[in-house]
Amino acid sequence: MSEIILRMASLTSTPDSLKGLKKLAAETPCGKNHECLKAQLQNLTKVEVVADGRALLCLSENAWRCQYATSFCQVMVCMCPVRKHIANHFDK
Repeated sequence: MSEIILRMASLTSTPDSLKGLKKLAAETPCGKNHECLKAQLQNLTKVEVVADGRALLCLSENAWRCQYATSFCQVMVCMCPVRKHIANHFDK
């Protein structure tokens, strides 16, 4: 996983944001095997950033399949720390 994240260094990011992403990926189990990182952020679940980046709304029809998606007031909320970091630090 580290080599994948290092290849992403060419993306708009800071060393701290890459370091944080590497740490989160190592600590966060993923049923999709971190496919978002393996695809260098090209295969991301669509989200809408709300509450100044403190929350993400899942816009995917298949959000219910993700272990980090939870239903709240008729919307799916993304609770994935890796996806949240990507949204807040890589503007994706």
